[in-house]
Amino acid sequence: MSFLSNFRKTFFVYAISLFLVAGAFLLPQVASATVNTIDELRSQIQALLAQIVSLQEQISRMSSTTPPTPSCVAPTYNLYLGLKDDETEGQVTGLQKFLARYPDIYPDAQITGYFGPLTEQAVKRFQAKHGIVSSGSPETTGYGVVGPATRAKIRELCGTPTSPPIPVPPSPLPSIRVLSPNGGETVVSRGSLDVRWVSSGIPTGNDDKDIGIGICEATSVLREKCSEFASFLNSGYARVSLTGGLAADPGQWKIMVVVLDSPNWSVYDTSDAPFSIVAPGSTNLPPTISGVSGPTSLNVGQSGTWMVNAHDPENGSLTYSVNWGANESADSRTVLLPASQTATFTHTYTQQGIFNPTFTVTDNGGLSERTSVSVNVGGATPTSSLNVQVSGSYMDGTVLAGTTGAIFAIMDLTVMGSEPIQVLKLPFAHGIDPNVGRTLTNFSLYDQQGRIVAGPTDSVDNQIIFTDAFLVPVGRSVYTLKANVSFNPAVTGVQFYTYPASWTVVIGTGSNLIIPSPPNNVVFGAVNIVKPSWSVSLDPSSPTEKWVVAGSTDVPITVLRFSATADIKLSRLRLQLRSPATLHDITAISLYDGGNLLIKQTKPAFVGGVEDFSFPPSSFPINKNFPRLMTIKVDVAPVGSSYSLNKPGQLVAIDYDGDGTALGKNTGIGFLGAEIISSTVTDTTSSGVRYFRSLPIVERLPLPVTTLTSGNNIIYKFKVTADPAYDIALRKFTFQTVIDGNNTLANVTLWNTTDNRRVAAAQPTVGPIFKILADNTDLPSGQCTSTTLCWDIVPRGQSRTYELRADITSLGMGAVTTKLLGDSQYPAFARMGTAAQVQASPSNSVIWSDFSADTYTTHSITTEDWTNGFKMPGLLSTGSDSSTLSGGGCCITDTTPPSIPTNLSATSLPTSQIGLSWSSSADNVGVTGYRVERCTGSTCTNFVQIAVPTVTSYVDSSITLATTYRYRVRAVDAAGNLSGYSSIISITSDSALPGTVWRQEFASADTVAGWVGNWTRRPGTDIFDALYKNSVSNTITTGVLTPAISGSTITVPTTSFTDGGKCWYTGTLSADRKIITGTYTCGVSNTRPWKVYIDTPLASDTTPPSAPSYLVAEFYLVPKLSLAWNVSTDNVGVMGYRIERCTGASCTNFAQIGTVSLVNNYTDASALSGTAYRYRVRAVDAAGNLSVYSNIVTETPTLIYSAPSSSSVANVLESIRAQLLEIMAKLQSMAQ
Repeated sequence: MSFLSNFRKTFFVYAISLFLVAGAFLLPQVASATVNTIDELRSQIQALLAQIVSLQEQISRMSSTTPPTPSCVAPTYNLYLGLKDDETEGQVTGLQKFLARYPDIYPDAQITGYFGPLTEQAVKRFQAKHGIVSSGSPETTGYGVVGPATRAKIRELCGTPTSPPIPVPPSPLPSIRVLSPNGGETVVSRGSLDVRWVSSGIPTGNDDKDIGIGICEATSVLREKCSEFASFLNSGYARVSLTGGLAADPGQWKIMVVVLDSPNWSVYDTSDAPFSIVAPGSTNLPPTISGVSGPTSLNVGQSGTWMVNAHDPENGSLTYSVNWGANESADSRTVLLPASQTATFTHTYTQQGIFNPTFTVTDNGGLSERTSVSVNVGGATPTSSLNVQVSGSYMDGTVLAGTTGAIFAIMDLTVMGSEPIQVLKLPFAHGIDPNVGRTLTNFSLYDQQGRIVAGPTDSVDNQIIFTDAFLVPVGRSVYTLKANVSFNPAVTGVQFYTYPASWTVVIGTGSNLIIPSPPNNVVFGAVNIVKPSWSVSLDPSSPTEKWVVAGSTDVPITVLRFSATADIKLSRLRLQLRSPATLHDITAISLYDGGNLLIKQTKPAFVGGVEDFSFPPSSFPINKNFPRLMTIKVDVAPVGSSYSLNKPGQLVAIDYDGDGTALGKNTGIGFLGAEIISSTVTDTTSSGVRYFRSLPIVERLPLPVTTLTSGNNIIYKFKVTADPAYDIALRKFTFQTVIDGNNTLANVTLWNTTDNRRVAAAQPTVGPIFKILADNTDLPSGQCTSTTLCWDIVPRGQSRTYELRADITSLGMGAVTTKLLGDSQYPAFARMGTAAQVQASPSNSVIWSDFSADTYTTHSITTEDWTNGFKMPGLLSTGSDSSTLSGGGCCITDTTPPSIPTNLSATSLPTSQIGLSWSSSADNVGVTGYRVERCTGSTCTNFVQIAVPTVTSYVDSSITLATTYRYRVRAVDAAGNLSGYSSIISITSDSALPGTVWRQEFASADTVAGWVGNWTRRPGTDIFDALYKNSVSNTITTGVLTPAISGSTITVPTTSFTDGGKCWYTGTLSADRKIITGTYTCGVSNTRPWKVYIDTPLASDTTPPSAPSYLVAEFYLVPKLSLAWNVSTDNVGVMGYRIERCTGASCTNFAQIGTVSLVNNYTDASALSGTAYRYRVRAVDAAGNLSVYSNIVTETPTLIYSAPSSSSVANVLESIRAQLLEIMAKLQSMAQ
């Protein structure tokens, strides 16, 4: 890099050196012996600084005497960091060529067509040199941005004729501004606060929460003095809760709004002044001044009288005062008056001039309002100016179609001087779209009192021009642009701007023309235009499936949620009865708004499965800010001979019918009576209810004895109650037991203790989960169709108590825990089935009947009135609460250990795991599990337990590649007795991790094929090992699958396996060649879907990315280098970049120092001051293909100030003097 480049860095040395010289006086005082030395050093430093400044000016003159003089063209765009030529019509290159004319401004002189960090620094130097701006940021002051003032200076230096500013698009640099509360407001604390803001350069309309809002102390703008920040969408409006982390007590506060994605939250704004939060009932609103009357001109020495009219909203007393203006003392008189009166003030001016007396009205609570008038005394010559800017007042960023008087712009007009300003012509403009004029009509301009001062008029040639003269008073006034919006808008949004220099403005009522400021466009916020809409969804409070008795009334079945973008009144609604339910299953349907009945339709027809409802006006309004809920309830049909068409067990579900939207059956009434069709075109899907002739209710009862003893015990007790509607029949119950300790269970039976009979004969042995089926052991013959096909009856309205009894042999301390199991899903058939059909369904823990077959035939085990316990009242799908018997350790103690496990073997699996298996052990009572131990190394002995399986196999997944492990196993019984160890087996894991598959999705029904569903990709290949389980031998085997890839089509040839099975796979590769979607046939006769997600692309991608371009390096005030480059492209996708560095101005031994992904910049924080470095970058894609290297850049970071080892004043100053001498020597060589 040239010395000129290094020279630009010395400017920082000047500033910091001066700071250190001044700051040295603040350092601790040293011994008096060093005072003379310190004074001498300070004098030398001041002299050196003066010489350096002189040399710098000489070099500047040398470079400015012979500047390059190529022609240049001033840019017309706002140019800023990140822009490129293709976005600015080549103007970035033009800017860089212009800046390169001045080595002191743009020493790097790189013409890249990309506005990067080097260009931004050059623009900042240009702005500072020419006095445009020298501090701040691009967002706040435009420092580093080529805006109107910078373009004007470039035009001047290029010799480009000055022309009126042309409209340029506003810079999209992120910015944000608080609109309200912005200071002075009084907010009643009702639990929330409405906050509004405007922004630019920040995304809107997405689902990301980009804005943070905090409530801050009134005397501070530091984030540390603010509450927690809540995040919101960038909609321009948020309702902030004043509870929790954002709690704010009554008092003075400010709002802070920040852009969360900005670095360190650097883009933010706060309220201009504090606002007040007051408790409910303590609100005090400021007084209002309705007018001031009095003379506008006087002679010197002539008296004038002014009357002030004001009103207090709380009807309290008011205090009036006046300040008569410059060089005239304030009137110290105050007038205490009732709430609404006229105060009169008289004053005599003693000198010529234009005065602005200010009248102030204050209420008892200290709130005040003031206003000013202008008085010309002695014929003074008036002078005034007008400034136009976007108002800080609130303006919503969205308006609804059909709105009258919608707001599209709010501006502040500030008259500075002694005379008001008269506006004779005021133009507004919008984008070149004739549809704006067809959408917006009757434009009018309103003053802050709500009076129309100009208009109405319409848009002509994309402009709205007001020619009605109106007077703008001295001071700040707010004016609002409003228009009517068509109900069928032809545009979705509009943005207005005005060019004040094109206004026609005079002072007062004379003819003295003035030009308002600013000299560029005033651009107002964009306003979205949306058509009112409403939608329907299933509310989370909608009930899950429930069971009810036939004939039940007002059963809640569905809760619908209605939302709207504008206030809507529901007029028509179509509901559907979901098949296979029919109109015979319900006798009435009712629609409720909370507890208010809206409509009740008895015997609904449900023609074609749908029913239409019409709503009286205003009976169901939908507010735009608050969703409204509608509850749908039904009366369920009875069961009986006269109701032969309804079917017990039927699921009845009623939903919103989305198909009705297209037919105009779901409508609401909006603004001006316009009909608005629902935007929801899909059906809701509620859970519904099932109805039965009767229902059983289950209740667990406490055990009579909870101490476990050897002998016959009651291990579970429960009660079943039949609904008063009819009897119920109980066919099957399923129980689960957990046995701890040395206990065994035998001869389990279920007893109906109410009728004192067994429901089923004793089962000699049972497993952890066992079923109890009613048989004819004790049951009457009328309750059986054979010896084993029986049921127990609970009469209508009565209860039966049941006890589960078992013979227990207790071998020590322990417990027996039992629970009644439920069912997780309803049987596959639509309504009810036979007992055998229920038994064959996947979920069959409980089998019962409602005797509904009695209404048309004789009930039996084969009539279709049986079902399971899915939603049986009192019984969860996960089962009932447990009952436990605890042992007392009274009996036999087991001291016999199990036998030693044998035949331990180990296998290295293709999934980077080690599989172990062994032969089972034997025990006098029973083996409860095994303990697997492992150590690392071929001769290791320090075994550690790693697993406690209950089966004779284990898969170790916690291994390291290419590592030798030793394993051993021992058995354990219920008493805790341990067997001896098995033999030790040694195995070495695979040396390389195979290519993997993220996951594979099979059709669930294909588990019958015996497939485990795992593929493993062989490293560096497109060959896979398919892991499956042989359905005959129950062993795990692998089959090799080699896909044939042609373009985006993949086919796996037919593969045969040892058990005779075959597999056929076909599919399509995704664009990145990492997802296969297709079908397969494997072990089953029909074709099923299949999908594989693969770690790296198939059919290896061999195309490397393009090389990164325009690599640049930059450093700032610390020895930390920042790199940036243009992004690379790739046929599949760039995954990241690798950054390499070597040390020395001509080094070639590059080494990688870092990687990045998703960004094209890197910061080297390890760079040392004064050391030259060279950098290069290359891109990498998902397949590991590397691009060629970027260009090489060389940079030497320079530490601005190197502190000496000793921090005494003398040492600090000596270090500064030495560094300044070095800088001066370099400058002298340049000046020669």
